Amino acid sequence: RMFYYHHVLWYYVSALCALPSMLMVVQRFFYAVPKDGWESVMVREKYSSLWQALNFLDWNYKRVVEAPKVGADEEKEKGKRQILTEDRWDLGFKVYLLYGGSHYLFDVALKLWTYGWKGLREDDCKFWYGFHHLTTFIQCKQLWMVDHYTWFNCFPLAYHSFLVVFPTLWINNYVYGVAIACYMLMPLYYRATFFSVNRVQQAMVLLFPLLIFPILHMAVRDCNAQWSIDKMREEYERSGH
Repeated sequence: RMFYYHHVLWYYVSALCALPSMLMVVQRFFYAVPKDGWESVMVREKYSSLWQALNFLDWNYKRVVEAPKVGADEEKEKGKRQILTEDRWDLGFKVYLLYGGSHYLFDVALKLWTYGWKGLREDDCKFWYGFHHLTTFIQCKQLWMVDHYTWFNCFPLAYHSFLVVFPTLWINNYVYGVAIACYMLMPLYYRATFFSVNRVQQAMVLLFPLLIFPILHMAVRDCNAQWSIDKMREEYERSGH
C-alpha cells in the first residue's frame, strides 16, 4: 500500500511541476542568456577543492569561497562582469529538487523493503530504476549548490516531470536525449569557461556517467511503461487492497 501511494504522490507532484518547470526552461532560453555572451558573466566558487565539491555530506549552500577574479586591464576592456546569483525562479526550482531528492532516497529504500535485493536483481527495470534514483540522489548535492540554473542545466530535470506523468509517450526518449545532450554540450558551444573552472560544475560533469548509464539501460528496455500510474493502480487493486 505504501509503495502505491508513494508513487501516486510523486505522479501528482510531477503533474503539478511539469508546466512551471518547462516554463522556466523557456524563460531562461529567451530571457536569461547574457546579451554580451557567457564570457561576460561569472559564477561564485563555493569550494576550495574538487573533493569538497564531490563530498556528499558538505551541503553549505550559503558558502562562497570567491568569485573568479578579473584583472583590472581586462575589466577596462570588457566592462565589469556580472556575477550570476539566484532569483525566484532558481529558489522555486530548488524546492522542486529538494522534493525530488527526498523522493529518490525514499523510493530506493521502499524498493528494497518491498522487493528485496534478490527481487530487484531479477527484474532489470526495477533494478535500473532503483540504481538511477540512487545515483540521482547522490548528485542532488551538486545540483542544489548551483546558484543560477541556465536553460541547459534545468532542461533534463524539468522534462523529467513529463516522463513521470506520460511514461508511454513515444517522443519522451527523444526529447530527454536532446535535453541530456544540451546539458553536456551547451557549455562547450557557448565557450563558457566558467563552467569548466567552477568546481560545482566540474563535480556535476564527473558524476554524470553515474546518471547516464542507468538511463540508457532503461531506455533500451522500454522500462517507462512499467511505472504507468494506471498499470500500478490495476496491480494494486488486483492485490486485494
